[in-house]
Amino acid sequence: MKKTYFISFLFISFLMTLGLQLISNGGGAPSGRAGSPIDVGTCKVSGCHNSFELNTGGADVSITTNAPAAGYMPGETFTITVKAKETGKRRFGFEAIAVAADPSSTTSAGNVTITDANRTKLNPGANQYVTQTLSGNSGTDSISWSFDWTAPATAVGPVVFYSAINVTNANGNTAGDHIYTRRDTILQVPGTGIETVKEILAAKLFPSPASDLVRLELDVQDYTAFEVKVSDLSGRQVFSLEDDAYPGPYATTFDVSDWKTGIYLVSLHTGREVSHQKLTVVH
Repeated sequence: MKKTYFISFLFISFLMTLGLQLISNGGGAPSGRAGSPIDVGTCKVSGCHNSFELNTGGADVSITTNAPAAGYMPGETFTITVKAKETGKRRFGFEAIAVAADPSSTTSAGNVTITDANRTKLNPGANQYVTQTLSGNSGTDSISWSFDWTAPATAVGPVVFYSAINVTNANGNTAGDHIYTRRDTILQVPGTGIETVKEILAAKLFPSPASDLVRLELDVQDYTAFEVKVSDLSGRQVFSLEDDAYPGPYATTFDVSDWKTGIYLVSLHTGREVSHQKLTVVH
């Protein structure tokens, strides 16, 4: 009889352990499962969600950012969104990480801010892995998770956002689930951070922040035709100027009093180079 009790106790302990594991996984993937080059892979590993090959199911999944096509500037913040959609599904999971595209990268890039603590969380550890919480794994036919990402203070070149998404059959275990991988890249705005702005033209743009007039001064070494283009962070051009510059000092001003408060990218184009500077407008 004691033997029977002992076996029953072991079986109950096993069920409790399994239940805790399932709850834990439902409340987030372990670190290193986003499918990036610095990861061990995804949750499609032996003994886990390995019923199917990667990206073979019928779900529509994505990871996107609201960064402009021109790219990021050091210290800027953007929103990252992971989505999954498949009719009839009601349990989902994900993990995401940002990694510099440089092949030598071994850590996450930038800084993550959780904007919905009820549905998303950061895993503990040096690398910033974002995953779902237990209350953030359910949806009817679709789900989305969002968080903010701030670019590194020192530019690291293009940054890739990797995500592995789990679309489950909600059967209470790891069998029968599909794992998908997606990625989205944010370019670095040329001429920012590590790179210098001065070559053919030595440019000064001030004041910044500005509220009315902005002055552009050039120290011209050789005659050149140039064009100034100013765009907002969505990539929409708000101002342009074409002119010729002769050796020596050159100066011009433009009015920003009717521009919206925000950050703008000022691009200086010549026949031989393009350089960029950031302009902040406040009112």
